[in-house]
Amino acid sequence: MLGQVFETAVFHDLSVLSPLGSQVQHYRDSNGHEIDAVISLADGRWAAIEAKLGSLQIQRGAASLASAVKQIDTQAIGEPAFLLVLTGTGPTLTLDNGIVTCPLTALAP
Repeated sequence: MLGQVFETAVFHDLSVLSPLGSQVQHYRDSNGHEIDAVISLADGRWAAIEAKLGSLQIQRGAASLASAVKQIDTQAIGEPAFLLVLTGTGPTLTLDNGIVTCPLTALAP
């Protein structure tokens, strides 16, 4: 339950802090792949974000995010500008696979 509350807080904060003209949406496909938040800009750029409450879940979140993005036809819509695992607490760093991770507190105007 606490994880769902955190996901809601992340979605809210992304909606508030996202650039004007952008959309923040949830993604789920017919194969069960899910992305907690997808930010889409008017110029076609987009980013995928997975919310994980604790830093011990970063690797699991990164694997889930990579798996979901792999199912998307990026030839049609383009590669994501970035992939992010957003945590309640934890480091800010780039993982070996290029996915970025940072705590929710790092999002600031």
